[in-house]
Amino acid sequence: MLKQTKWHSVNRFDSFAPVRQGVFAQWLVDGRDYMWNVSRAISMARDVIYIHDWWLSPELYMRRPPAISQKWRLDRLLQRKAREGVKVFVIVYRNVEAAIPIDSEYTKHSLLNLHPNIFVQRSPNQFKKNQFFFAHHEKLCVIDHDIAFVGGIDLCFGRWDCPQHPCVDDKPTGFEQSEQPKDALHCQLFPGKDYSNARVQDFYKLNEPYEEIFSPPGSPKSDGSAAMDESDSEAEGSADPDDEDKYPVDGMFRSAAEKKHVMGMREVERESLLADRQAEIERQQQNRMLRQLVAKQENEEKKNKVKKRTA
Repeated sequence: MLKQTKWHSVNRFDSFAPVRQGVFAQWLVDGRDYMWNVSRAISMARDVIYIHDWWLSPELYMRRPPAISQKWRLDRLLQRKAREGVKVFVIVYRNVEAAIPIDSEYTKHSLLNLHPNIFVQRSPNQFKKNQFFFAHHEKLCVIDHDIAFVGGIDLCFGRWDCPQHPCVDDKPTGFEQSEQPKDALHCQLFPGKDYSNARVQDFYKLNEPYEEIFSPPGSPKSDGSAAMDESDSEAEGSADPDDEDKYPVDGMFRSAAEKKHVMGMREVERESLLADRQAEIERQQQNRMLRQLVAKQENEEKKNKVKKRTA
């Protein structure tokens, strides 16, 4: 019986999963569209939320600008769903601080302190396992066992982007700069550590997420400073025309998504695709040779039978 199941057969590219027929799927290229849709799905969760990231920033704003998107900050969003009874399970990569300063310990305890319904674990200590070269880059977000986000975008700083690739923040009229901002509202598109520059150390002191990396006037996002009341920064909700909490999760994306053939894969690279293609060509050649040998053998057997009859 096991050999007759689809799980026993070899899948395309040697994947662990077979090809799924007629799956609703949609491409999300930039961080803006990806994070907006993830926030939409999380807000509609009713049972369970699974998140698996290489790096997760609790203070990440899933929608921009932050001034009108306070309730869409990731930690506030997860806390709100946990208070509603939704179980939240998070797995993050345990980083090596000397090489990758993403502070997974801070991420873990920041989320655990939000609510008892939030569970967080980090990947095993690789040094104790004698695995010195290890990093888990898989990104997943599964909502209510019904909708899944897979791909290469972490819910963390430095991933939000849009097709226009803005390098500076727009300065709204009526806002004044403040030397001691109290929250992320002094920024617009890129709050605090969310803007990075590879010419300097990429990210550091992540337990202070809104400390500016760049302070000189004229640097990206310095012209978009804004000071607002601290009470506004903790507001749970504001006027938001995009609040779809009343809609079920299983109805998401179906207006924009298309039915496709989908297959889950651990990892694939161009070299592995070429290797699989070459292996497929070799298998076809082997099968062709086998068919020729079988046909030749059958012809010889027929000839021998004819000779015996004539004899």
